[in-house]
Amino acid sequence: MNLSRPAIRFEVNRSSAAMSLRLWLRVFLLWILVWAASDLFFVWYWTGRLGPGAHEYFGRWFLAWLFTQKLRSTSFRCRMETAATPSGACTPS
Repeated sequence: MNLSRPAIRFEVNRSSAAMSLRLWLRVFLLWILVWAASDLFFVWYWTGRLGPGAHEYFGRWFLAWLFTQKLRSTSFRCRMETAATPSGACTPS
């Protein structure tokens, strides 16, 4: 009885599943990037339809939108420094 064959099959299946997962994650990331680029392009295109000077403010508008987004921080809290925790450690809740 050869015991190495089931072990080899198990390793091949496991590595195949990991490679498939990486492939689908890359495909999903590419899809998100294509969606974002096309969305940005269509917004750029339709701002140009508003008038000749509209493209001038597009970059400013986009940066203002990007930097005014609120990030949710409900899963990560920083405690104040007390006698019990002198380092003021930040811990996930």
